[in-house]
Amino acid sequence: MRMANHAELVKKVIAGEFEKMLRLNSFSDIFIMDLVTTCGISRNTFYYYFKDKYDLMNHIAVADIASMEARQTEEITFGEVVLSVCGMMFYRRKFYYPCLQYSGQNSLYEFLNEYFAARWLEIVSSPKTFDETDEMSTDKLVAGMKSFAVVGKIKEWVKMGMTEKQFKSFEKIRDILNDEAACYQFCPKEQYTVVESREMKIVS
Repeated sequence: MRMANHAELVKKVIAGEFEKMLRLNSFSDIFIMDLVTTCGISRNTFYYYFKDKYDLMNHIAVADIASMEARQTEEITFGEVVLSVCGMMFYRRKFYYPCLQYSGQNSLYEFLNEYFAARWLEIVSSPKTFDETDEMSTDKLVAGMKSFAVVGKIKEWVKMGMTEKQFKSFEKIRDILNDEAACYQFCPKEQYTVVESREMKIVS
């Protein structure tokens, strides 16, 4: 128990100093050597807990998401999940805005894509039966498209500076997503098909 508490304390210190550095530096200008010096730890200690700064960044996001989910009810809709995540990022934009300037491998955008796809499957597709190993299943294709669309809107929001005015648009996006989810749950899966334009339509 003592070792576990120590590990959590070290990770908390590293995460805290990382966030402080992001207030003064861009994500690309933060280096592990500077971070460990600020924390008063060795490079070996850092790499014992995190693979790199991208892993650290995602660790913080996972912790934020877990804290957010702890306050959610079981009846939450997919649209509310999206709005909650965006609200959390807006509230903590001093951390998320600089991190979301990076869009390469292991970025927060990749994390969000996976997260939203998983939540769609959990919330919207749960009444359906689908093969989790089948990457071409209708459920997974739809989940991937919904996630990709949501993350695309988040990218637009970031480009506009993550302003409060643009954040308000996610309230309308929430309603649109909830309507789409209700339609998907109501209609038999056999009535859906993926068209060449990569959009979903109901086949009459």
